[in-house]
Amino acid sequence: MSFLRKLYKHLKVRIFLKETVVLYRLQNHQIQSSVAIVKHSTYKNITDILYFQSQRYIDTFKNFLSLGDKGYFAYLQDKCIHRSWLKSNEQIVHPHWAYPYKLKENEVFIHYCETAPEARGKNIYPHVISNIIKEHQDNDILISVNDENIASKKGVEKVGFRERESKSVNFTGNEIYKSEKPRVMIITMGISRILEPIISIHNVVGIIEPAPRNTKTNPKTFIFKIMRNLYSIFDKKAKTLKSYAVEKNIPYYYMNNGSDKNLEQWVKNINPDVIVVYSMSQLLKENIFSIPKYGTINLHPALLPSYRGPNPDFWMYYNRVKEGGVTVHYIDKGEDTGDIIYQEKYDFPLGLKSPKMLDLSIGKIGANLLLKALDNLENLPRVAQSTESPTKKARNIKAEEHKNIIDWQNWEIERIWHLLRGTELWLNALDQPKGIYKGQRWTIEEFEKCDINGYEVSKVYKESNKYFVACNDGKIFLNLKFSLKNFVLNILR
Repeated sequence: MSFLRKLYKHLKVRIFLKETVVLYRLQNHQIQSSVAIVKHSTYKNITDILYFQSQRYIDTFKNFLSLGDKGYFAYLQDKCIHRSWLKSNEQIVHPHWAYPYKLKENEVFIHYCETAPEARGKNIYPHVISNIIKEHQDNDILISVNDENIASKKGVEKVGFRERESKSVNFTGNEIYKSEKPRVMIITMGISRILEPIISIHNVVGIIEPAPRNTKTNPKTFIFKIMRNLYSIFDKKAKTLKSYAVEKNIPYYYMNNGSDKNLEQWVKNINPDVIVVYSMSQLLKENIFSIPKYGTINLHPALLPSYRGPNPDFWMYYNRVKEGGVTVHYIDKGEDTGDIIYQEKYDFPLGLKSPKMLDLSIGKIGANLLLKALDNLENLPRVAQSTESPTKKARNIKAEEHKNIIDWQNWEIERIWHLLRGTELWLNALDQPKGIYKGQRWTIEEFEKCDINGYEVSKVYKESNKYFVACNDGKIFLNLKFSLKNFVLNILR
């Protein structure tokens, strides 16, 4: 009877059923731990696996070691209860017995993973994978899972893997169908925080860069391009979105108008399945956003319908909100009024600087929400927004408003400090450095509540080699950090 059961199982898997295998790629490592101890597999400890595996595996694992593969055993109370193996060196691997795949130069492949039945549900599988990732942080790490193995899929996704592709195969080894990632087009300004997460996993077929606002009426636009190119000579790390796209071999388009016919034809020729938008200087018109079969989705750095408009970050700092948020929504004819797909909140602590806030809201939360949307394009939720927003439009402030945007006479120091720290890269509410430091900007340090008799609020002073701006109830300390970019741009102005 035992033989017949094994034969039935073999025939069921290899002949009567078609299987779908999912190939995952590591996107964003989420460190995992457990009570288990993880050790490397060696010829000396290879027999430890006999605690929950049969003798026939010993020869298999010895062969792995002879090929230069790395093995990882996990132990509970000195008993080996898990094994995982890692292949590299451009070997041919098998995500499925009928699906050979040749590793590329920098790729490694985790496979042959199994946990003893009594040790399952203790986070040991994610813990071992996490250990493997730590040792191979400079590699592209792949792992495959049978599509019906829900527990394993949850385990690898918990560690930070995202689906790259899936294949269904039958007993002949013939591919029945291959589920490719959707053809994604991205619209964004500069090398934004969403680019790498999406490009590293998805099939990005085009990048569109919108021109800055008021391009047609701003005579300095051409000069700005010259400045940016000259700056790249001084700073080798500086890179334009166009050069980034060329490096990634992705078609690039510079967009002056959100509805022009040349853009429309360019998008139609590429034929994306979906357009993803983040940080766009103008509204996209219907003749563009309606082209993809899955529509066009936008990442907005606020909890819609609050803070609709181009500059929600500033107004959230201005209003000193304690809770920020991110929204992924469909684009329609309005401004940030399309149906909501996903939203997520986050704490907005006092004094959080803009780069760190964007790392969290866009680089982590927003990028993950976009990836989630791209993985579920055919079944995305749609929640209609209220026509009314509880906040005023998150408009851009004009240059002449900068000096008077802060109510120095009535605001407490915490609110002023919070706004200045969050906008220190661009808001000109303070008199900026002069002389040889002209073109540089203040960095906003800590504040101190104290008596400011003899000082005029909003003015910058230097005392005991420390700079500060005076407020009604204390001092906000300032520092000078030299910026090559600002230095070059100031010379060229």
